[in-house]
Amino acid sequence: MYLIEYLTVAIITVFAFSTVYLFALKFKNNSLADIFWGIGFIITNFAAIAVSGIFKSPQIIISTLVIIWGLRISYRILKRNVNKPEDFRYANWRKNWGSKANTRSYTDVFLLQSILCLIVCTPIIYVGLHQLQIKYILLIIIGLIGWVIGFLFETIGDQQLDKFKKQKHDKNSVLDKGLWRYTRHPNYFGESMQWWFVYLIVLSFGFSAWWTIIGPITITFLLLKVSGVPLLEKKMILDPKYKEYMKKTNKFIPGKPKTT
Repeated sequence: MYLIEYLTVAIITVFAFSTVYLFALKFKNNSLADIFWGIGFIITNFAAIAVSGIFKSPQIIISTLVIIWGLRISYRILKRNVNKPEDFRYANWRKNWGSKANTRSYTDVFLLQSILCLIVCTPIIYVGLHQLQIKYILLIIIGLIGWVIGFLFETIGDQQLDKFKKQKHDKNSVLDKGLWRYTRHPNYFGESMQWWFVYLIVLSFGFSAWWTIIGPITITFLLLKVSGVPLLEKKMILDPKYKEYMKKTNKFIPGKPKTT
């Protein structure tokens, strides 16, 4: 049941990412994939709603959260990348791929991101395709409060990081103030938190959606083990001051700084 609907949403999502790939191909800039990431979630959300034709309270609640998160993150990355060359990661991959760069750019960047988007969006797609009602009001209240806290962690963490980068510092200075005093990655923690509380909100419509937990598990795994924390700390760990910062500051979940 709903197999055709899920496949339709998947096709729309892959088509959207593939369209952006054509622009990346023209401009030789795979950084467009990062800019489009948040927008891709919004498209997937409304693709599910369009397929089902259902737009009631559950869909309105989830859509609002997805739009806020998606537009903020896409705008932030756009602002960071405007008038700048392709991200060094993609530039290095392009160089290593050689004559297969165009094909690998599609399969390893845009197609892969579309698949990851679909997996993370599992709770969102579920809500978009199903006729649902709010069954557990306490869960939705907790979910909304938790989502807002996560959004603030991500947003404030990013703002503090941007401010730190604009200020003049010694080249080995480390951001260890504000939210960064309690976690080395408040923005990543906040993003993960938002998706876990989206999942809790989805459960407020019925526990039959329990299996959509694959969404928050996937985004948390990506942030902790793949594209978030590891990439950043691999670069920073060579800095002695950052090593000292690592000893006293929690990696992900905020906590009281340790004494060294």
